[in-house]
Amino acid sequence: MKKYISIALAAALAVLLPLLLGACAPSANYISDSFFAMDTVIEIKLAAGTKDSDALFGECRGIIEKYDNILSAENGASEIARFNMSGSGCAVSRELGELFESALDLYRMTDGMFDPTTYPSTLLWRGAEAADRLPDSDEIVSTADKRGMELISYDSANGMLVKSEPWIMLDPGGIGKGFAEAAVLEFLEASDAGYGVLSFGGNISVFGEHPAGKFTIALGEPIGNGHAAEVKLTSGFISVSGGYERYYEIGGDRYCHIIAPSSGMPADGTILSVSVISSNGTAADALSTALFVAETPEEAERLYFAAMDTAYEFEAVLIYENEIYITPGLEDSFTLSCERALNIIGK
Repeated sequence: MKKYISIALAAALAVLLPLLLGACAPSANYISDSFFAMDTVIEIKLAAGTKDSDALFGECRGIIEKYDNILSAENGASEIARFNMSGSGCAVSRELGELFESALDLYRMTDGMFDPTTYPSTLLWRGAEAADRLPDSDEIVSTADKRGMELISYDSANGMLVKSEPWIMLDPGGIGKGFAEAAVLEFLEASDAGYGVLSFGGNISVFGEHPAGKFTIALGEPIGNGHAAEVKLTSGFISVSGGYERYYEIGGDRYCHIIAPSSGMPADGTILSVSVISSNGTAADALSTALFVAETPEEAERLYFAAMDTAYEFEAVLIYENEIYITPGLEDSFTLSCERALNIIGK
C-alpha cells in the first residue's frame, strides 16, 4: 500500500497510509491530535514514540490559539477585527506586522490576484447567502472598489498598522493558515519529534526523516471520489484552493467562496483546483488563491518564473476537467492518477 496525505479543502484530515518503496520498505507510525480552530479542522501527527508528545501537542495548540486570536476576522476581539473597525488603524503585534508585509509582497508579485482587502466583497456575498438573494450589480461594483493594499502601511518602529481610508478592511483567510502553520512547523522542527505531518484544512506540511524517505501527497479529485494525482515531498508545504467544497448557496445555485478581487464576484472559471508546493507556508497559501483566481496556465507560468530566486519560489498543479498542468520542477515527483491529459507549463 502507498502512504497518502489526502487533501480536502475545507475540513479534511491528513489520512496517512504506509508508503511502498520496495517489498520491505519501512512505514510511518503516528500519534495524533485533532481539533477545530482557524475555521477548519486541524490535525497534528507526530512520529509514534515521540517524547513528551502531550506537551508538544499542547504547545502546538497554544501557538494556533495565539494566531487565531490575532487573525480571525470573525472574532471581534482579534487584532484584525480591531484594525477593520478602526478609522485609521491601530497598534498590532509583530506577528501581524510580518504577515502584512508578506501579504503586501505577494499582492505586488501577483498583480493583485492575491488581495486580502476583498473582505467587503466577502461580507456582501455572505449577506446575500443569508438573505438568499443575489446582490445587484451596482452593489457588487461599489463594494469591489473598497479594496487595495496600497491603502495600508505598517510602521514597524511603532508597531502601527495604518489605513488611509476608514472603510479598508483585511481578511487574512487566504494567507493566515499558511502563516500560522509555518510557525507550528518551525516549533516542531526544533523539537524531539522525528517526523510528522500538519493538516490545516487545505494546507498540509511535512517535516523530518520519514522512514520510507518521502511523503506522498494525494491530491483530491475535484469532481468525484479518490485522488487525481500524487506528489512526493521530503519537506515543505502544499496548499490547495478550489471551489467545490466551500461555496455560497443562493437561490439553489452555488457560488465559489473565493472572490476575484477586480470584479468582486466569486471566481467562476474552468479551473477546478490549484495546489501550490513551497518551502514557504505563507506563500503557498496565498499563491494557491492567486492562481485559482488567475485560472490560466499562462499566468501560472508568469508567476512561476517571477518567483524564481525569491522567498516565494514554488511549484504548482492546476486541475481542469480534462487536463492537468504542472510546473517543470514537479516532473520527477509527480504521478498522474486519473485519465486527464498531463501538460508541463512552459513546454
